[in-house]
Amino acid sequence: MTFVGVVLRTCALVSPAAGVGSVVFSKTPGVIPCAHCKQRPSQQTCAICTREVCAPCALAWQSCETKVARETRLGMGWRLTEVDGQGKFGLISHVFTKRTRLVDLKQLAYVRTAAQLKDTVLLKGGRALQLFNNRNQSATEVMPTFTVVMTVTDMRTGRYTQFVLDESSPGVRAWHTTRAETHLWMLTEDETLHIVELDTGRRTLHRGFPKIMVHAVAIDDEVNDLAAVGSYGSVALFGLAGEFTSYGSVRLADGDVAGLAIAGSTIAVIVRASSAGPSVGGLLQVWSASEPRVFRHTSQLVGDDRPRWNEGSAFAISDSGRFIAVGTANDQVTLFDVDSGRAKTLTGHTDNVNLVRFVANDTLLVTADRDNRVILRPFDGDTYLDRTFDVDLSGDEVDASSVAVDDDVS
Repeated sequence: MTFVGVVLRTCALVSPAAGVGSVVFSKTPGVIPCAHCKQRPSQQTCAICTREVCAPCALAWQSCETKVARETRLGMGWRLTEVDGQGKFGLISHVFTKRTRLVDLKQLAYVRTAAQLKDTVLLKGGRALQLFNNRNQSATEVMPTFTVVMTVTDMRTGRYTQFVLDESSPGVRAWHTTRAETHLWMLTEDETLHIVELDTGRRTLHRGFPKIMVHAVAIDDEVNDLAAVGSYGSVALFGLAGEFTSYGSVRLADGDVAGLAIAGSTIAVIVRASSAGPSVGGLLQVWSASEPRVFRHTSQLVGDDRPRWNEGSAFAISDSGRFIAVGTANDQVTLFDVDSGRAKTLTGHTDNVNLVRFVANDTLLVTADRDNRVILRPFDGDTYLDRTFDVDLSGDEVDASSVAVDDDVS
């Protein structure tokens, strides 16, 4: 009897779509293809979705479609200070050197820019808005004055537009853009509110705050054309159309207004109790408009849900007005659902939370603390995710012109 030797070989199918050297193992008995790319054999377990994946996909967290909060560290002394409205760029600054850098929040990599970005508000479309306060002193002046200059810079090209806003104000105490990014507001040391059109530099003033100290400002130029100004124990409301028109005020519990925000038909206010020190929390109160510019008190956080914070703790309201986030002094974020009246605690931070932002049409909540930790929390249809996945910030710089301009940052 003659025996014939037969050699059995495993067939590997080369896929043109997979690229040179990529092999599809789906036809090979006993080999499980990567759950992410479907092109290479699985070798490891994905740390996010726990499915079997290939080695390259196990290292590339971007390859996993499972929604999870991404957590990264910026390095000693670095803190996230600003995020653009689309959630693409994050501005970080160093506590000691004051150096600033830009981070691509989608790729979690440093960005190479053509512009200096100190004291900056980030705008959509890769633009940076800066204010410069230059002190002028002459022998004939009793008090020094400031020249306030606004510069809008394209971070990709370095080209900029500049306006001189004022040559006599006693210095800008606080400033930011409106939610729609059509206007800039400035609060100067003499309790004057300046509202500036970003495209033209045209400025309107309001000095209607006699005998009060302004603690917080919020501007809504999308829905109500409304300005809210917080002081001790009250929030005054003004119309923005033409000259400022007073809509009256809402009374609060005794205490300074520590945070103020408007979105849609919701006004959210944080009041620091007058009997408490700066390290003890206050009260979050919410007003909703049943008709345009008529706001009625609807709810407040009390008891165990009451936020507690230090000076400089963060506060934000979502574009829809449904969610309010408060960075607290116990290293947590309190997320308040206005519709349900319920509060949720988001964890993961290891120091006081100094920044919270709802960005990318409320699909992402960005939170950051003073321990250089940043957490990007996607919205899952009902709330913002609390489970986190650690991602190392890439040391390789990407060019600003290569940063994705799509709206999907989740």
